[in-house]
Amino acid sequence: MFKKIRISMMAIALICPSVHADSAQLLAQVSKMLATPAGLQVSFNQSKKISGFSSSVNSSGKVKIAQGRGLLWMTEKPSPSVLKVTANSISEVRGGGTVFAMNSGSEPKIKAVGTILTSVLSGNFAPLQRYFSISGAASGNSWRLELSPTDSGVRQAISAISVSGGRYVNSVDIRENNGDKTHIGFSSPVVLSANQVGL
Repeated sequence: MFKKIRISMMAIALICPSVHADSAQLLAQVSKMLATPAGLQVSFNQSKKISGFSSSVNSSGKVKIAQGRGLLWMTEKPSPSVLKVTANSISEVRGGGTVFAMNSGSEPKIKAVGTILTSVLSGNFAPLQRYFSISGAASGNSWRLELSPTDSGVRQAISAISVSGGRYVNSVDIRENNGDKTHIGFSSPVVLSANQVGL
């Protein structure tokens, strides 16, 4: 079952030299840099390098994020789909039909996945301390965080996550234990109201 959850996560520089801080100080510094609107839309370009294959799997689309509520990951190319993630559920709609739907009542790990995805993409990093040790650096208007899993369930799939940005999250790099690597770049942020996100 965790394999399916890992797949949903996936479907879901740099910094000038600076002094490294402990995680609490670092997150406080990053928090001051980040904009945290009630709602946000960004464009994404994702490239996944699958271990053992020479070419990458690429996709693009938009993400809508509602602070504290969840997100809609709307893939436009190569195949349209919508992944809806909240704190308690994950579902995917493709071709007008629901491909899968899971909730924390039937699968307890869903809550962890929902928290990780929404926290990383919205820039609300404090909840991630439950699942990762956090290090990194901040300098000027830029920052970079390195997330190393401490939770046994997360460690089954993920070896490390790197997140960088400024006023908003600009990129996420995910390294899986099976050797797969995913890079996601974000651009063109548009501030929305929470209701405009459509969760």
